[in-house]
Amino acid sequence: PQSIMMNSKPDFCITHAPGHMLITDIKNTDLKF
Repeated sequence: PQSIMMNSKPDFCITHAPGHMLITDIKNTDLKF
């Protein structure tokens, strides 16, 4: 995944670290753009 991101050079990218997760009570449908 890192090499794909580095080669495609997106303007913006959100990543995560293994074992780290954001837990919230916000529904996925409320997070749509």
